Amino acid sequence: MTDWYYSTGGTEQAGPVSEQQLIGLFQSGQIAPETLVWREGQANWLPLRRFFDELRLQESAPRQVEAPPAEPVPPPPELPPEPAPPPQYTSEHASVLGRQAATAPAKPSGMSGCAIAAIVLAVVGLLLLGVLAAIAIPAYQDYVRRSDVVAAWASGKAARTAIPEYLEDKGQCPENGSEGFKSAADYADARVEAIRFGSFENDRCGLEVELKGNGLDGHKLWMVYDAEGDRWTCSSDLRDRWLPADCKGG
Repeated sequence: MTDWYYSTGGTEQAGPVSEQQLIGLFQSGQIAPETLVWREGQANWLPLRRFFDELRLQESAPRQVEAPPAEPVPPPPELPPEPAPPPQYTSEHASVLGRQAATAPAKPSGMSGCAIAAIVLAVVGLLLLGVLAAIAIPAYQDYVRRSDVVAAWASGKAARTAIPEYLEDKGQCPENGSEGFKSAADYADARVEAIRFGSFENDRCGLEVELKGNGLDGHKLWMVYDAEGDRWTCSSDLRDRWLPADCKGG
């Protein structure tokens, strides 16, 4: 079953949810066609509308609003009688108008077009930064977590090299404290809580790497040695997208 994640605005994300839960969120109006979503296999977050065919969704048709009935047009008003001609303009009028212009307050200027454009660009820029952050932050967190898992896997790979020789020499699987093997906690580092040696199914020897940090606490990698085929298999309780190629699908 595919897990989905969706953006709840800004840099926040929610999930995982199942496909049916995601469809229910859209049908109930909690998310929209432009809501950013992500699932395994995607390189980036995309709007929900890009998956309408896959999820068998359709955009809701906009509700048509009936236009209000037109109000009756009143008859044109009767024209007033033609006004009398203005009095003759004289030099006395000119002196009065000059004094009024000199004492009238200056009209305040409105906001310039450049200032309005700058405000609009600033708002658009903030919105774009929010969208980019909502996409980039989860992707970066996945990258860091994958790097930590690969580093822990490398520690386990280095520790397992002594198992085949011990098995051939002693005829049994080594355990922590066996000759040449330290206690589980002695293998700890920045990304590994402990490495435990022992027997797995079909009496095969192997080890268990317990991870820590960056949301990986308690998760494990298992490496099992097949003496007959002289090969290793790797598995984990983590999602494949965080695992190295040798452990995926195990």
